[in-house]
Amino acid sequence: YNIVNNVFYGTGAGGTKGVHVNLTTWAADATLANNIFWNWDVGLQSTSANIGVCANNMFHQVTSGSEATTTTCSGSLIKNPLFANTNIMSPHGFKLRPGSPAIDR
Repeated sequence: YNIVNNVFYGTGAGGTKGVHVNLTTWAADATLANNIFWNWDVGLQSTSANIGVCANNMFHQVTSGSEATTTTCSGSLIKNPLFANTNIMSPHGFKLRPGSPAIDR
């Protein structure tokens, strides 16, 4: 599995997870990188520390303070990605504003 260059936008409600990796369905050579997790209780949860490559993900408004649990992600940031708009109906929804820490990362 490769999960790369995505925006995971949640409600922030208790118990919500941006991505939950179950060991029985995950490949050890998978890649989870360059994603933005916005407004989740837990950004990334894994049942195993071995999920392949986990790098350069950004977390913002993770309500529990548990950006990534049971796994190690290198190069992760906890910052506001500076979206132009978070309305999925907007033509500018989830586009990054100039100066975003997610640009050229």
